[in-house]
Amino acid sequence: MGVLPLLQKVVLDDAVLSSKRPLLPWLLLMLAFGVAGFVLQYQRRYLAARTSLDLQHELRLAIQRRLHVLDFARHDQLSTGDLMSRAAGDVTLVQMFVNQVPVLVSNLTLLVVALVVMLSLSPLLSLVIAVFVPAFFVLSIRFRDRQLFSGEQITFEGRYVKARGAQLQVESVQQPHPEMFFAGSSDPAISMAARQMQTYLTWGEPVAMAVEKIQRVKDEAQGLGRTLRYGMRLHLIIRDTDDEAWAATQRIYDKFDKSKIEVALKVRATSDSVGVRRTTELIEGREIGADARALEVAPNLWAGYTLTGKGPGTALVGSPRTIADRLLEYYNAGIDTFILSGSPRLEEAYRVAEQVFPLLPFEVDKPVASLRSDRSLRAILDTKALASAG
Repeated sequence: MGVLPLLQKVVLDDAVLSSKRPLLPWLLLMLAFGVAGFVLQYQRRYLAARTSLDLQHELRLAIQRRLHVLDFARHDQLSTGDLMSRAAGDVTLVQMFVNQVPVLVSNLTLLVVALVVMLSLSPLLSLVIAVFVPAFFVLSIRFRDRQLFSGEQITFEGRYVKARGAQLQVESVQQPHPEMFFAGSSDPAISMAARQMQTYLTWGEPVAMAVEKIQRVKDEAQGLGRTLRYGMRLHLIIRDTDDEAWAATQRIYDKFDKSKIEVALKVRATSDSVGVRRTTELIEGREIGADARALEVAPNLWAGYTLTGKGPGTALVGSPRTIADRLLEYYNAGIDTFILSGSPRLEEAYRVAEQVFPLLPFEVDKPVASLRSDRSLRAILDTKALASAG
């Protein structure tokens, strides 16, 4: 395919413009090269797909054979989710990599041949193109993740995601694209958030821990000339008084399946998730006994849900006034968006709307005063951001 520009040059310059050469033979030659290119490309893709799928099949058989020889004690230590991830996700990544190797080799070969042909045709024009190609490459990387939201049809082949002719069927209300939310505590996740996202999310952590992580994201984003917003994912346990809220928390805790707590903690201990490790560290060294409040890791922040191994591991516990104060403390630390849940969901949603929202200063562009008399908030509350708590 790399020699097609040479054939096109002959057709245009020698056959069409100057009539030095007959047109038909060169057109037939171009057609022959096009057909040959199609056949070779099809064969390349078929062999790559066949080889990668065969490898994927063999890897899954190897995993199954290995599982069959493990003893029962080892099976008890393994997480079903981890096994599924290895058998499905990881093996698929290997398959995708093998599938892309011939494509990569072909593209590199085409690039080298095309460069040689371009230099032979016009060294000056080749130099001009070489100057602008890096800029076009950077721009394509920068804006390719926004093309879908503009209604374009895209084809994309990445390390983990492939899309051919992808197009959104529903138009985005937000323009030019929806706000992107992202969570992750590892260094690669923080780097991704700083480069691409508009709002960075964190699990519910004590204020000092949340500030430390948010500052890392801020520093990286500022180095790229970007400014992000910050949010938090929390459970809420709200009752009329703090004592009633803790009594409700105790009832929730008493219903935990104690036989599964040890399993959940083992799963968390072996997880490679930095976020999971951070929430697990909150309860390290604490007595996991009959008293739910022993897992209060910060004022009104309960880490009991960490023992279930599912979803957010922390909850704010207290009266409506206490919950409002704690939310304002997080806001004062730089968090202006809250994704909240409660149990039972319907009743907790009513409590938030009827008892907590009236205590939060939703007025736009007015100073916010803390509900506690001994401190104040030095910021302007953005109604739209905090309203997402509902």
